[in-house]
Amino acid sequence: MKVYRRGKRWWADFQYLDGDGIELRWRKSLKVPSTSAKRDAEKAAEKVRIGLHTASLLEAHGVALPIARSERVVCAFSGLANSWLDDKRAEANKPSTANRYAITVRLYLVNGPAGLGHGDVADLRVGHVKALRTELSSRLAPNTVNQALHLLRSILEYGVRAGYLTENVARHVKPVKRTAVPRGAGKAAAWDWYRPDEARKFIETAFRMSSYGPLILTALQTGLRPGELLALTWEALTLEGDQIGVQVSQTVTKEDSGWEIGPPKMPTSRRFVPMLPSTAAALREHEHGLGQWVFCEPDGARLTHDKVRRAMDKIAGQAGLRRVRFRDLRHTYASHLVAAGLQLLRVRDLMGHASIKTTERYAHLAPSSLRD
Repeated sequence: MKVYRRGKRWWADFQYLDGDGIELRWRKSLKVPSTSAKRDAEKAAEKVRIGLHTASLLEAHGVALPIARSERVVCAFSGLANSWLDDKRAEANKPSTANRYAITVRLYLVNGPAGLGHGDVADLRVGHVKALRTELSSRLAPNTVNQALHLLRSILEYGVRAGYLTENVARHVKPVKRTAVPRGAGKAAAWDWYRPDEARKFIETAFRMSSYGPLILTALQTGLRPGELLALTWEALTLEGDQIGVQVSQTVTKEDSGWEIGPPKMPTSRRFVPMLPSTAAALREHEHGLGQWVFCEPDGARLTHDKVRRAMDKIAGQAGLRRVRFRDLRHTYASHLVAAGLQLLRVRDLMGHASIKTTERYAHLAPSSLRD
């Protein structure tokens, strides 16, 4: 959305979807004093855009706008959510992130037995949000419910800033408590990890029976995400000198067009991860001269998640170990660091977590916790 001054008037220029899903352009002067600050003009333009979204959605669903008794503009929750999604798409978020937000909003917030639908957002009460939380909790995992509630809080906060709400009622509803899942509970487990002796056996078997030994070793000794490992180039490695390690600057992500390589989603993911001399030596020996990718096919093409997963399943079977996911090698790395007594803040930095709360999932493995 573009807001600018022309002569003595403020103007706005933006696109929106009508009831048939056709993109239309709105470019008109705003009904604000010419002496208004730009932020006031932007707020007025945002109200117009949300109002157009609301009218289009209600028209598409055959709902007539009620006649307001006051000057307040009626704003449907679905219209507010769509306007919020438009802003998210315009931000630096990856398309896959914005698409995931859109799916969550459509499936869990707008539609469903307790969905907030197309009613006036100003009529929302704490009870509505609690009913939504209860309904979602009856059929979804706690993490999914909390993600939906997090988006709801963000959408309503957006509505407060735009002047459609005086209070964000979702802030008064607590997240769903997560149920601790015991280690090694199979597919039901949130994450799994190998004990040190199991990790050694897994590495030894990988080197003995496959070409995936260097990848498995690097994963367990650096804690890189699967996408970071598959996007790893020789240029990112420092295998000799005083500081050996890997500079993480790109990853593989799944977009609408398929698997793509790009920068990490979060700034904290850009980091330098040191590695043991033995890992560096194994990677030097692994140098194949087939191109830029450290871990690749015999023809130099980049490895895929599916091939690594199938190889890991075979290695685990040969080693007599339970199967774990590719990502669980990262959990193994973090679990070993915490169990060895490394401070959580340092583990957070090595893992590239955006929040210490993510790292705290490993806190129960710290030596002090083990002694209690």
